[in-house]
Amino acid sequence: MGSQALGLALRICNNRTIAEDVVQESFLSIWQRAARFDPARGSVAAYLFSAVHNKAVDAVRHEASLRRRDEAHVDPATETAGDEVVEAAWIGVRRSEVGSAVARLSPVQREALELAYFEGLTYSEVARKLRIPLGTAKTRLRDGILQLRTLLPHLQDPS
Repeated sequence: MGSQALGLALRICNNRTIAEDVVQESFLSIWQRAARFDPARGSVAAYLFSAVHNKAVDAVRHEASLRRRDEAHVDPATETAGDEVVEAAWIGVRRSEVGSAVARLSPVQREALELAYFEGLTYSEVARKLRIPLGTAKTRLRDGILQLRTLLPHLQDPS
């Protein structure tokens, strides 16, 4: 699960050193607050990836803030628009909404989608890992995606 956590942090931070720090801080935070985990709200993986995501967004915001401060000292005439911070904030909001919607899926749908999304498994690999027929795996993934589309209509691509 560590490599998937690092992959998520890398996608958000776009900097390996920062991503590694984010993952380390996330694992430490989860360890220190293990009692906060509520299995009724989601899987351990979802809890971990949520923590990594939140820390990564915070790191991106912090780095953007440092960049703006440095640029202000170098050239006061130059202003930073803050587009990166706004985008990171919107990504955080969308991910939070998606996380809430995923928590409303059935456990079998959620498990199949987590394997496909976080571990990057194919239909066949999901079926093999869950020890279910290929058709059942496809159905669980399709039904989960359809349910997410219902729960998150505003996040769908308008094109």
